[in-house]
Amino acid sequence: MADAATMLEPGRPKLASNASFAQYRLVIFVLAYCGLRWSEIAALHVGAGGLDKRRLTVGAAVVEVGHEVRWMSIPRFLVDDLHAHIGERTTDDLLFTAPEGGVMRNRNARRAWFNRAATAAGETGLTPHELRRTAASLAVSAGANVKAVQRMLGHASAAMTLDLYADLFDDDLEAVADRLDVLRESARVARLLHAPPESESESGPGTTIGPGNRGL
Repeated sequence: MADAATMLEPGRPKLASNASFAQYRLVIFVLAYCGLRWSEIAALHVGAGGLDKRRLTVGAAVVEVGHEVRWMSIPRFLVDDLHAHIGERTTDDLLFTAPEGGVMRNRNARRAWFNRAATAAGETGLTPHELRRTAASLAVSAGANVKAVQRMLGHASAAMTLDLYADLFDDDLEAVADRLDVLRESARVARLLHAPPESESESGPGTTIGPGNRGL
């Protein structure tokens, strides 16, 4: 897990490796790469993991009723860790639990291990919810469009995603402009490669041009 921690966005590479227990390092990775809310990750059951298809299904949240169901793809490097974490537990068991068992509570988790991990990583004051921005940032950097980020985060609309994370897409627009330059240059080269060769003259080489065909 420590090697995978370096894949987090700049400034947060040590956060997961500083978590106190192995399962909480995994909690940080799921938050940072999948963009779940704390209430959603706390409500995840073992049966939510379609790991063979690299998916997590989010269908509930602690303290919420009638939560909209969505699924998200998870990075391949997390699949083996999640398999090992699940072990022999049944589908109805919570995927992540508090140290003493039962539902992870945000405030208790911050006191027990998250705040210490954040401080050790040089991120004093970081909250678990801010890892949703990390997830959005990583997704945009990987080429995700606004609709994909909206689905991942569970926002009601793409407009809401843009309202919250518009600055993340500024660099994306610059990258689009750079790619357009590449496409234009590629099209120019393609035209040159497929253009017919020019002849030495309209009449061909070695042809004597007389007064009748000089345009005089």
